[in-house]
Amino acid sequence: MNVEIFAFCEAADLSGTTEGKLSLNGIFDRISTRIMPYRHENFLLAIRIRFDPIESGYHEYRIDLVDADGRLLEPSRIGTFPRNCWSEAAFLVSNVFIPFRGIVFPQPGDYEARMAVNGHLSACAPLQLKTYPEISRL
Repeated sequence: MNVEIFAFCEAADLSGTTEGKLSLNGIFDRISTRIMPYRHENFLLAIRIRFDPIESGYHEYRIDLVDADGRLLEPSRIGTFPRNCWSEAAFLVSNVFIPFRGIVFPQPGDYEARMAVNGHLSACAPLQLKTYPEISRL
């Protein structure tokens, strides 16, 4: 198993072609705001994971969005990655989009998305939230 992409983004899409091309828009790891707490209306966690034939079966995942102290910002997201052992492909790629809507970040600092697959930490994506001062207008 190899996690190829694990990133925050504004939008993601799988093309309608048989190739299953993945397009990501607005990849980010930093948010700047003047207002705290900060509410982000809509973003995604894009995941692309590759399985080898020996890894057949279903693989359970858990996604946590946490603050610097490891506290959850919302309940864990739980799901499965299927790996079809009867596929003729040498490998299988799973693309998953985890939507986050209305997430409130209570204070500036470091946050992180963590993914565990079959109970083992497999990927992390850092997210830094910063405030900036109001610009005075002369």
